[in-house]
Amino acid sequence: MDASPLTALATARYAAIKSQYPHEGRRAILLRVADEFWTLSSAQKTALAHASQTTGSHGAPAPPYATEPDPFDEVTTRSEPGILVRTDFTNEGAWTSFVDRLQQAEAELASEAQMVVEGEDEASGAAEVAPEGADDAMDEDDEESSSESEAGTQNEAGVSNAGASADVAPLIYVLSPDSPETRIALGGLSNLGALRLLSDAIVRPAPTRPVDAKALPPHRLRSRDGWQETYAGKTLWIYDARSNTDGCARLVSGKADLWGTATGDSWRARVSHMCELQAGLTGGGMTIDFGGLDRWDYAERMRNLGEAETQ
Repeated sequence: MDASPLTALATARYAAIKSQYPHEGRRAILLRVADEFWTLSSAQKTALAHASQTTGSHGAPAPPYATEPDPFDEVTTRSEPGILVRTDFTNEGAWTSFVDRLQQAEAELASEAQMVVEGEDEASGAAEVAPEGADDAMDEDDEESSSESEAGTQNEAGVSNAGASADVAPLIYVLSPDSPETRIALGGLSNLGALRLLSDAIVRPAPTRPVDAKALPPHRLRSRDGWQETYAGKTLWIYDARSNTDGCARLVSGKADLWGTATGDSWRARVSHMCELQAGLTGGGMTIDFGGLDRWDYAERMRNLGEAETQ
């Protein structure tokens, strides 16, 4: 685990805070640790950072609290690299249509990937000569393989991998709870709220302020005493009330790399582009920085900044 002043503080304080709030999950307790971190003086934060650099390093064992349970572990430990979080439950028809288009986009992406693989196989096998009498056997094997493949596709479970080839890993898991309690917890959720439920809080050095950039009020999601609160975990997509009409979801950033931007910033992406973007973010080396310009959703940023200091 990477050295982090928040990890150092959590290692020292987790058990005591957990004893005060025994019914809260791991992420909620770590947020309470984060709240304590931001009340420390600059010198105390620096001392924690020095302590973490002394005791922590790449490849170091995870802290004891890392194995503590959390209510959303079942979701966050799935194989899909992205999670679509439904936060609006007012229009079932629009939601169903949105998920259908997401499934279609994922199936098309999987089909394209399969075609590439098949093309490579054909190219590599073009120089090989099959033995006499093998054609009939190969045709039978192809028919059996085709039937097995179709059956496997039909047996795929869950929303996020419907229609995808068994050889292509699913990309986005759909979190759409049925229980009234969970729907209340997710209803109208902000980007920061989603990050705090489904991702792990980390404190890291804040982006450096350019010499020609204006100063900003200190804030834990941007920069305070040279540190920034960030979140690590799955890529989060938020289906909100606007999604019912614009067919887009909020793509949430767990960190802010550009001075002036903030952890939890988002922009809206059309459902037809979500899977392609997720594939690029997961394994294609894609980053979204708008060429160094601040084009994130300002209203959502202000909402996050406000919630971070009051909740």
